[in-house]
Amino acid sequence: GKPRLLLTAAVAAGKGTIDTAYEIGAIAKSLDFINLMAYDLHGAWEKFTGHHTALYRRADETGNQALLNVDFAVDYWLKGIKAGGESSKKLILGMGTYGRGFKLTSKSTDLGAPAKGPCPAGQYTREPGFISYYEVCKMLKEGAKRQWDEEGKVPYLSKGTTWVGYDDVESLKIKVNYLKSRGLGGGMIWALDLDDFKGQHCGQGKYPLLRLINSELGNPNVVAPPTGLPPVIVTPGKPSTTPSGGKPEPVTTPGSVVTKPSTGGEVDCKNA
Repeated sequence: GKPRLLLTAAVAAGKGTIDTAYEIGAIAKSLDFINLMAYDLHGAWEKFTGHHTALYRRADETGNQALLNVDFAVDYWLKGIKAGGESSKKLILGMGTYGRGFKLTSKSTDLGAPAKGPCPAGQYTREPGFISYYEVCKMLKEGAKRQWDEEGKVPYLSKGTTWVGYDDVESLKIKVNYLKSRGLGGGMIWALDLDDFKGQHCGQGKYPLLRLINSELGNPNVVAPPTGLPPVIVTPGKPSTTPSGGKPEPVTTPGSVVTKPSTGGEVDCKNA
């Protein structure tokens, strides 16, 4: 007599991990939602700066680097899902409410700049190379310079030897329009407590990123973000040598939120 529960999975975005760990078509038949962890695609385990949630690849990225972006991951998963006869609505786009940071080793603050190790830990999250959105806002107020990657459709900041790639309301609005244009089932975030949940740091009210996502998912207008680059052609089933930037990808635990465009409501995974 109890209502049916949802069966979902949080899955990797790196091609090597996908090829090694999943039979996409088979699992898509059994799952209600497939939550794509489209973040942590770059990080301080690398020797150069890279944005961990870039929507598209840059023109100068080749080989495995050209695969480490949201668009590639979505396209790769959708091909497998559709090949198994399932709907694109089963795929949920995961978006980050935090940044990944590096310690610069030169005067360059560009994407691809030389780096060694993580940036210092944030005041509250206390993990080197991992900066919450509200800590990003604090850094910007304290003089960090915001820059925009027009190819990847994402912001990043720098101050001294610190470099952080992150998402904000501008880049997440683009990502939500993207997921709607691809016919996905909705979006999720990692994580609630990394947004400005008290509204004390960013001047955008409480939960500015989550509210933006919910608002855009309820908006029927779709403006697909453009990319001037051709798609990357890969052969399914052949793992790349660095599946997700060389670092194990995170596992989603209770506390993430899934929102479905059709209803504009939220499903708290803690109660699923």
